[in-house]
Amino acid sequence: MSSYVISPKCPVCLNHYSNLVKPVILQPCCHGCCASCVRQYREISLDNNEEDIRCPKCREIVIEEKPNYDLIEMLPEEENKDMWVEKLLDFSDKRGQEIRVHVDVEVFSKLICSRLVNQERIDKIALKSTNEWTSSDKKIMQGFKEELRCCIIALDCDFEEIMKWVQVLNLPSKIESYIMAGLLEFYASKKFLSPMGAEWLLDLMPTSV
Repeated sequence: MSSYVISPKCPVCLNHYSNLVKPVILQPCCHGCCASCVRQYREISLDNNEEDIRCPKCREIVIEEKPNYDLIEMLPEEENKDMWVEKLLDFSDKRGQEIRVHVDVEVFSKLICSRLVNQERIDKIALKSTNEWTSSDKKIMQGFKEELRCCIIALDCDFEEIMKWVQVLNLPSKIESYIMAGLLEFYASKKFLSPMGAEWLLDLMPTSV
């Protein structure tokens, strides 16, 4: 199980603070933003022949900026981050809190992100019959099924476990039924290939819509 800290965002560029997006404290108002935004503010001020910059939050004149050491200390090392877990945590509002992420959640993080990002599109797809799906609809559903299959293979999930994950995704009932039908076919093939030690063939087969 890994620990992740959901870092606050710079109020200007809206990027999460990290070892690249370094947080600073503006003096004397003590509001914060990232060092890059402060630098760009100062460059713009110089170009406009202005001596001072103002806090983007309270508009008070900024005399100086200092590193926010307390926040810097809680930022994780870049090499320890998992991109899809970071994207998943970006949906959360638990800023500044440490969250422990189970390895299974890490494996499913890309799929969950896809579910969240495509929520509106998935709801619209659920209103159509499969023969009304556009090429874009089919691409989303195919990608969804492929990623789900990758998660099953990575964790060697049994059917009962994957059913619970599908429930967690909270898909529209029509889409859930479609996904479950595909999973039944997948597990039937997996059961057939298992005695031959040929489950690796499932990695090679394209996912149909």
